[in-house]
Amino acid sequence: MRNQLNLYEQIKETMLLHSYGTELSTAQIRDEVARKYGTNKDSIIPTDYCYNRCNKGIDFNKQPHLFDYIKRGRFIYIGENAVYNGYVIHCSKDSNKEQKIGIWEDGKLIIF
Repeated sequence: MRNQLNLYEQIKETMLLHSYGTELSTAQIRDEVARKYGTNKDSIIPTDYCYNRCNKGIDFNKQPHLFDYIKRGRFIYIGENAVYNGYVIHCSKDSNKEQKIGIWEDGKLIIF
């Protein structure tokens, strides 16, 4: 039987096994989701679901958020609809230059 949950729902359901504030690696997130749902690990991109990172091709305003990016390959699980404060950073694959493109203030997103 084919899994009926989309990728975000799979990640969200898998993260419910963790407490808010848990630090996780990309590998941990991918392994846990793949083990639970049989999802291809390469299709799981945690930065797509971060409050403070914006990847090319993602509609950041509509994309659900679960993680706080802390450094390459490391995330803190803070859950959906968190009252987050901090900048949103975009770093294109073509450049290592980071650019602030927005800010969260008390859980409300403002895009520059």
